[in-house]
Amino acid sequence: MKRKLEMMIIVLAVMIASCKKEAANVKDATNEKPALMGANLALAAEKNIYIPNEWQGIDLNNDNSEWSYARMATSANIVIFWDKGFTTNPSQAPNVSLRFNKADILLKAEQVYKSYRDTLKFTGQASNLDTKKLMILVKYSTDWLAQGAGFDNVVGALWVSPAAVNINSVLAHELGHTFQYQVHCDGTYGYRDQNYVGSFWEQCAQYMSRQTYPAGSLDDIKFFYDNCYKNFSNEEIRYQSFHLQEYWKLKYGKDFLGRLWRSATSPEHPLQTYKRITNSSQSVLNNEILDYARRCVNWDLPNGQYVRAAAQSQNAIFKTLLNYNPADQYYTVDQATAPECYGFNVIELNVPTANTATVNFSGINNGTFVNLQGWRYGFVSVNSSGIPTYSTIGADAQGSLLFTKPANTSRVWLVVSGAPQTHFNHEWGMTASQIPKFPYKVKFTNTQPKSL
Repeated sequence: MKRKLEMMIIVLAVMIASCKKEAANVKDATNEKPALMGANLALAAEKNIYIPNEWQGIDLNNDNSEWSYARMATSANIVIFWDKGFTTNPSQAPNVSLRFNKADILLKAEQVYKSYRDTLKFTGQASNLDTKKLMILVKYSTDWLAQGAGFDNVVGALWVSPAAVNINSVLAHELGHTFQYQVHCDGTYGYRDQNYVGSFWEQCAQYMSRQTYPAGSLDDIKFFYDNCYKNFSNEEIRYQSFHLQEYWKLKYGKDFLGRLWRSATSPEHPLQTYKRITNSSQSVLNNEILDYARRCVNWDLPNGQYVRAAAQSQNAIFKTLLNYNPADQYYTVDQATAPECYGFNVIELNVPTANTATVNFSGINNGTFVNLQGWRYGFVSVNSSGIPTYSTIGADAQGSLLFTKPANTSRVWLVVSGAPQTHFNHEWGMTASQIPKFPYKVKFTNTQPKSL
């Protein structure tokens, strides 16, 4: 289902990332347990509760204050404060629809926290989180609120309404933003203050959430299928374009994304950081984008089984609009869906009756961005068991590529990606004329595009 979003671009010292609501099951909030018991109390005491600058005039010992120690629960790494409208026990709040179980939220938040710290490695050898608790602030409101950032470039924090905090994947998403914010707090760039990094914050928060809740963030996978031609960093797909991070995990391990964030230097785009820390050229990056794109066809990626299931339930199908010219028998990609930088097209083909098929590829001059334009293209097939096979990669603007049909092939696709000659930053809010597109035409031997 579609959700209402309130988006604030991440360019301030205190970054606020507005996020979307996602479906998930939650525990009944009527069986509240103490937030701290036994050994956990001693462990929690080891870290401090940071008092933000904007709280300096607040008497936290007064229950009538906006925030109060009387309306607080804490665990080893996290502290929750809640509005006075909840009263001292949020599971018994006057408005039943606004109730939440503070112990349950702390338990889930700790699980996600440890994933981001210990598995994804978003914090390094020395972090403010070593001595300070991450903060969760719950507002007594029926309005949707889900914003993750932090205080004073010191510690991560998130602001949520009960509707948001009670959804597992949303809580994990916002906690993702707090860890992203923490990167800069701990002394490095952290992808701040550039007009081409905001989408990466959202993509990574979605990806991070899925490492704990892998079936989450997929309720609009069809939108990704319909818009995969757009730049990886295009803000229009910021909540759906998080699968490249799974590809990186496949290549480099679970901790790679944290290393990428911690290694970034201003004013890098994430893909520039990626090239630098992996010692990859632009050509190698372009090849990898095509490899990633082909893997998206059958979701041959970590956690891919959840994406396949979501796509099937939503009847999501990769489609590319092609215009056929019978005079030369070429199919030209429609300008509306020609791939942008790092975007891709998927063209399903009829399974050839012969053992081989060929595509003749011809890149089309895009005018304004002729010095930037480039392409990658390649075949992917699956057999009756769903096992994929990948062809070699084509890179010539005018070239041909051979497909050799594996045994028991049941489906075949050609995938074409936009491969800029040099890196291009997609800035937030670009107009259509400012966005490079890389049109092309293709002609086939022993196969044709399948009618969908």
